Amino acid sequence: RPGTAIAAPGRLLAMSPGQGLDPAALASEPPQMTEALRRLEAICPQFRQSDQACACRPDGGGCHRKLSELLADLMAFLVDRFRDEELAMKRWLVTVVDPRASSSHIEDHADFTAALGGVIVRLDTSPVHDLLCELDGILRRWRAEHFPTHDQYLAALLERLAQPAGRGA
Repeated sequence: RPGTAIAAPGRLLAMSPGQGLDPAALASEPPQMTEALRRLEAICPQFRQSDQACACRPDGGGCHRKLSELLADLMAFLVDRFRDEELAMKRWLVTVVDPRASSSHIEDHADFTAALGGVIVRLDTSPVHDLLCELDGILRRWRAEHFPTHDQYLAALLERLAQPAGRGA
């Protein structure tokens, strides 16, 4: 449903070494991202088929308001998720075990946050169509690159680190 808030991840990775761990939550694409893409398409279903402005006008359709709400929900979700992932990397010493991968992962978080912030900053100055296209690219990059490259790797590494000594790879 358009306008449905993207639920926060709760404490997706709120654990400490020695406690039970379910990296499957990190290894599976969060439903919040699917919901964000669905909400994006609901704002202006034809935005990908046209390089023209959306059919919505500033005085009708509510595209600007819906996009603002989506961006606020998405930023809140991603900030929480990124914080939880980075906390897990520190708690499980991933920054020591694989410093290159953790550094790249954290840098990607910063890039996503900056890209999303850039869309938010231009909400009142850029055409909605342009912002929809840019947000679509950000979300699709997360899905195609960040999630499989960083999050799934982190989930597998955390799973290995959580196994008792002598078991696993």
